[in-house]
Amino acid sequence: MVTFNELPNEILLMICKELNDIDILYSLRNVNERFNQIIHNLLLINRLTFVQRTYFHFVDLISSDEILYQFTSNILPQIADQIEWIDLESSRMEDILRATNYNNLHGLGLYNINEISAKYLLSEANVCCGRLKNSIRKLVMTFSNEFETSYEIFLFMSNLVNEIFNILPGLTTLVFSEVKYQNCFRLDFSESPLNCFTSPILQKLIVHVENFDDCLYLLDGRFPQLETMHVDLITIRPPKHVRSEGFLPYLKRFALSCRWLTYDYDETIPPLLRRMLNLTKLNLCLTLGLFSQKIVDGNIIRRDIISQLPKLKKFDFFIHSITFKQNEDTISSIDDIQRTFIGFEKSSVR
Repeated sequence: MVTFNELPNEILLMICKELNDIDILYSLRNVNERFNQIIHNLLLINRLTFVQRTYFHFVDLISSDEILYQFTSNILPQIADQIEWIDLESSRMEDILRATNYNNLHGLGLYNINEISAKYLLSEANVCCGRLKNSIRKLVMTFSNEFETSYEIFLFMSNLVNEIFNILPGLTTLVFSEVKYQNCFRLDFSESPLNCFTSPILQKLIVHVENFDDCLYLLDGRFPQLETMHVDLITIRPPKHVRSEGFLPYLKRFALSCRWLTYDYDETIPPLLRRMLNLTKLNLCLTLGLFSQKIVDGNIIRRDIISQLPKLKKFDFFIHSITFKQNEDTISSIDDIQRTFIGFEKSSVR
């Protein structure tokens, strides 16, 4: 028989890495000096996570006031210098961030943001506008679905988005995401100019928007150092209010997904990608409706995309083409379409 305390450090470290941070720090801390050394190992606590992701939302792992008190009064002040990233449920944001000085904190994950937590975040008196304002480089946010009307959602997002780079001017990574696709918040430049949503140093942006025009707004020069962009759209239509022009020399990784049917591939996707001459990684997820043109096969992908991006190293795609031709004899067979992908490492055609 071997007791838990008799296990070698390597095994204890592996076990601890399978547990959540709250249980480790609250239950095992101060058992003995050896356990403290393992717990305080940088591999364990450089990212401290107080939330657990489920299919629908994020769950707060601080289950009682006693646990919260122990963390804010004892645990966090002792390990603050080792913490580089904190993931928080919005209801605990103020308590945890005000608990101590986080001298090396550069990343924040704020989950289930609602109107109350957003007002705190936007308030000039909050901790982010104090000692953390210039240190935070990476921010991940998800939002609750507690608003009664779409207008409330619009006001909430407009105020937050317009102020985000004033609150945290040092951001290089910004992720607006949502755990459930149907409830995600989307930026809409047609209703609000969002003129303050701009940064000279932002390098990575992951965001949901309403339409293709909104995607083009984000690439209009407001983020001149942008290297990575992931954008999810509802609809793709030819641009009406903004032009797709100007090279994007810093952009190296780009992902675009749209779950609704689009009939305007030729007028939208190839012209946008031709602006990305230094792109090394591309991901496309599209469903195309086609009345007269051919199905988008390997030959068209080579012509419109691969040949236009000389530095492209990795291209992942799912392109579902739906045709509405009456004469099926004019449609290429599945075998013919598959042959156009010869030379691709992997391909899937529907």
